[in-house]
Amino acid sequence: PSAQTRITGDFTQTGTGRLVTQADFSANRSGTLVVEGASDLAGDLEVAARTLAPNRSLRVFEAEGALTGTLRAIDTPAVDYTVAQNGRTMNLSISATRFERAFDTISPNERRVGGHLDALFEAGAGPYDELLADLSALSAGEDGAGQYGRALASLSLGGSQAAAAAQSRLAQTRLDKVMRCPAIDTA
Repeated sequence: PSAQTRITGDFTQTGTGRLVTQADFSANRSGTLVVEGASDLAGDLEVAARTLAPNRSLRVFEAEGALTGTLRAIDTPAVDYTVAQNGRTMNLSISATRFERAFDTISPNERRVGGHLDALFEAGAGPYDELLADLSALSAGEDGAGQYGRALASLSLGGSQAAAAAQSRLAQTRLDKVMRCPAIDTA
């Protein structure tokens, strides 16, 4: 996602406009719109995150001419983004994650998993950077709360332990049936 799109003239985005950019925070790469002329910005910046990582600032817009206005980053229920202007450049960063409290409807167990995801992000994300981005995107989906809750539940030990316990009980029942010796009455 380090593609650059170049506009040779002036560019205006109104308040109802939406600019979409891909972002790979771990690799410090993003899609960038470069405008050779003057730029007048308003509206939204939608982030299609491939990875999430803290303390990164990605260039998403550059005006070679005059720049007025700004963009508003669209947050997901799990991630807050910030757009900051630096001269004639707009930079995107992650200001906070809310995996633990993305939705009021998630269970206490799912909330604990979300808390661990927030801690992973703060620790640098590492090998979990794509998972965090996927969960953020999932939280913004049509059935965000339901899908997000199910995804967190699948990461929880509770779900896998319940399945393992059921398998163990089934195996024990079958083994008992096979090993049962019939009683023979010789009288």
